[in-house]
Amino acid sequence: MRQLRQVREFPDALVRIYRALPPGLGQINTGDWITLSKDYARQHAMRDDAAANDWPIVHADVPARTVFSDGKDLDEYGYGGPSLTGLKDHLVGEGKGHQVKPASKSSLKGDLIS
Repeated sequence: MRQLRQVREFPDALVRIYRALPPGLGQINTGDWITLSKDYARQHAMRDDAAANDWPIVHADVPARTVFSDGKDLDEYGYGGPSLTGLKDHLVGEGKGHQVKPASKSSLKGDLIS
């Protein structure tokens, strides 16, 4: 919500979006459900009690105008910008047992985020 308030009058301002994905996919497509909350993405990335089964999350900085909502849930949004590929898989949780699950080399087309 904080991100939305800050960019309300500035549709070209950048917001960070997150998505939990199976390892190695590294992309956010037009029309995908995304979140503005890293914690909410982490919740969706946790598959069961074994950290080794958790999915990574990807994130990207995109113009606020590419994020839309049906107004039902402040944690869930849609992404309406161009597809983003080559996003790096990132750590799901913190602490021992959580590892970064790297994307396959064939799916990487450069890191679009810093």
